[in-house]
Amino acid sequence: MKRRMKIVEKQRCMLLIALLITIMCGSVVSAAVNNKVLALNDTYVEGRIKINGDVDRYKITTTLPGTLTVSVQGWDIGDMYYQLLNETLDSDKEFYKAEIWSTTAESPKTSTQVKILEKGTYYLNIWPYGDHLGKYRVKASFSAAGNNETEPNNSFDTAMYLSAKKTVTGLISVQDQVDFYRINVPSGQKVTVTYQARIGDSYYSIWDKDFVQQKRTEVWGASEETPKSSTYEETLAAGTWYLKVEPYGSNTGRYLLKWDGENVKAEPDPTPTPAPTPSPAPSTLVKVKKIAFKGATMIVGKKKQLAVTVTPSNASNKKLIYVSSDKSIASVSTTGVVKARKPGKVTITAAAADGSGVMTSKTFYVKPKQMAKPSTSSAKKKKIVVKWKKAAGVSGYQICWSRSKSFAEYSMKKVGASKTSATLKSLTSKKKYYIRIRAYVKAGSKTLYGKWSTVAARKCK
Repeated sequence: MKRRMKIVEKQRCMLLIALLITIMCGSVVSAAVNNKVLALNDTYVEGRIKINGDVDRYKITTTLPGTLTVSVQGWDIGDMYYQLLNETLDSDKEFYKAEIWSTTAESPKTSTQVKILEKGTYYLNIWPYGDHLGKYRVKASFSAAGNNETEPNNSFDTAMYLSAKKTVTGLISVQDQVDFYRINVPSGQKVTVTYQARIGDSYYSIWDKDFVQQKRTEVWGASEETPKSSTYEETLAAGTWYLKVEPYGSNTGRYLLKWDGENVKAEPDPTPTPAPTPSPAPSTLVKVKKIAFKGATMIVGKKKQLAVTVTPSNASNKKLIYVSSDKSIASVSTTGVVKARKPGKVTITAAAADGSGVMTSKTFYVKPKQMAKPSTSSAKKKKIVVKWKKAAGVSGYQICWSRSKSFAEYSMKKVGASKTSATLKSLTSKKKYYIRIRAYVKAGSKTLYGKWSTVAARKCK
């Protein structure tokens, strides 16, 4: 019996040695790169690292320049990294590398990176730290910039011609950190250059035909939500001049640029150009002709389908990319359904997905939704207390009261957005009052009012 036990133990040892040799020789399952595709639909997909050394690689494709937002959420993986690379997969040119530490299924942690990039193919690598294995989630979304500059315009030699009175929307991205424009002043005159920055910190400058800088102006503290404008005025000699836009440091974002003069008009580029390269057949181009719909106002909570005309009618690629300037006010689906979410002003853009750069935009005004009937009470003489439920995203409330049910004559007062009650004073005792309320929001130069609530009636004490 003891002899048999020794033989079995010897066999076990030999099997263990064989297994160790196999592992050292690499005959077991090896680490791998798992290739996947990540949609730009702002929806989480689940991933899992099962083998030490594995890398999950997600392919991300954008057809226009714009803002790419990536969120990675660690679950029971513990510690992990993620990294965004361009199509060459050159780690020396990564857009970012970030880590997420100490995650669990009970306490997941999220990390988000936002970058303004040119159109192209990108790869998101996700891998664990050390021997950590487990689950994570990842999602991506994209917002087209809507720029209409002609690339390349990254040097004096390739400067884009900018006609007088024409506003160009430019973009400073991670890959494209400088833009040049060429203007033609027909005669010596006063010229005005208007620059509106949505880049954090940036410069714009003017150069003469000999490439000598005449003026450089900085614009600080701008953003997409709070653009900053600057104007340059100077009498310039007739001839060619250049405008240059560049960021401070690694700032990115959009900008608007325009120039005008005392005696100029919009005109095509006067410089002779080489014969153009034959364009693709019309059937391969997408032309967004217009966005047509009834009215430009919506009410919070309502939806509207954009009616978009694409020309030519035989275009082989009619796909459009829809973008909202502020998703918190109104979002837009991939099929062009706009949903009003809170009161305010928002711009919806439809852009051709074939890379032709054709696009059009429309401004929407979202009104507050109708408020519920207010509650009323009259505990004190000649006073009525009005109460209501607070509405999200509004600038304030307007209260209207009258002795007439038809409101033929009435009084009105406004209260701030933080209020949920107001006292109506100096009323007539023992008389019935009819009271209604509505919310309003200030959107630029407009004030948008919601519908009046149903009427509450209260007899004054």
